[in-house]
Amino acid sequence: MGANGEDIERLLLIMASLPEFLRLSFARRKVSELSSMNELDRRITIRVATQCLSELEPNSSTRLITSWIKAMCEIEPTMLVGLMESYSAVLSDDANFVSAYPEKLVTAYRLLSKECQDRIIIGLKEAVLLSPDAAKLMKMLPKSLKTIMEYENS
Repeated sequence: MGANGEDIERLLLIMASLPEFLRLSFARRKVSELSSMNELDRRITIRVATQCLSELEPNSSTRLITSWIKAMCEIEPTMLVGLMESYSAVLSDDANFVSAYPEKLVTAYRLLSKECQDRIIIGLKEAVLLSPDAAKLMKMLPKSLKTIMEYENS
């Protein structure tokens, strides 16, 4: 999965049209590819994919985000934290990254099993706290995400 915008947009459109079991299988493969990329390529790919999500119909993007997060729940904790650090770095560079999708992220999170929710939140908290921009990141997060992370007062 390279950072070519057209390729990523096509891939997301294809994935959005797949039934859940195929979309999740595809997401697992792409999460594995993303986690094996060097940090710069990973951040570029995350940024481009996020921009492409805005082109999709809202229900499609929520389904894709949910499948993506489910696939992320299945990887090793250290890899998960590494991916979350990459997402945090993109967020730190672009305030619109999370603010464009808070409802979709919260909806996708709520569709996860309790075990997956816990893994994602732990990985996210670790990544944010490990970030040199932790305070900046916490200020940038929408209230709905802070509530899920139990950081309402940050």
